Amino acid sequence: MSANNDYKLGSRVYSGDDVRAVARATRVEGLQNLSRSQSDGNPYSRSNVGRIIGPGWVVNRRLTAPRRGGRAKRHFPWEISIAGSSSSGSYITLRAGTLNGLLPINMFQQFGISGSGTVYVVLRVFTDGVQPSSASLELESQPPEPPPHFVNVAPAAFPILIGLTVDLKPFNTVDGLLEATPKVVLKTTVSNPSPGTPLYDLHWSWSVTQY
Repeated sequence: MSANNDYKLGSRVYSGDDVRAVARATRVEGLQNLSRSQSDGNPYSRSNVGRIIGPGWVVNRRLTAPRRGGRAKRHFPWEISIAGSSSSGSYITLRAGTLNGLLPINMFQQFGISGSGTVYVVLRVFTDGVQPSSASLELESQPPEPPPHFVNVAPAAFPILIGLTVDLKPFNTVDGLLEATPKVVLKTTVSNPSPGTPLYDLHWSWSVTQY
């Protein structure tokens, strides 16, 4: 480095202004590369937060970037698998998943299905009005109905769509542990309330969050 703030790099000599210009260009190029990598779907870009919205229910989820490593298949709670064949009989199994820490009573059952059509895998949840008390997996030919809402009390039971199979191809709608909590979805005014009684009726349902 010389007394007039010149810099030598290899066989070339740069002035202080040139060095600052090169540094700025390098930073801009780095930011552009980062922007391109994220827009092109770089699997190691920042994580995000999203929601799954279904018929009458919402599952909040956290989307995390996959870890660097091999190409081994990642398994997850409630993952639907199909075994057997259409000739000898096919069946559905699920990997272990919990709702509020509870395993469904038939978590490890094998559910026989035919070789064509759409089958919905539904978690039927039973509660004491405050928290889930038990749950059971069911196969249905139609999508589950939205969770009901009752006046001044949470419903005693409600469904969660875990996934479906279409012509023996599995598709999951949830892939994490679940937690259900009662919530107020509607408040209506009581007509001609008696003295000392509430002025509003609260309509309760259930909110499901995925972790």
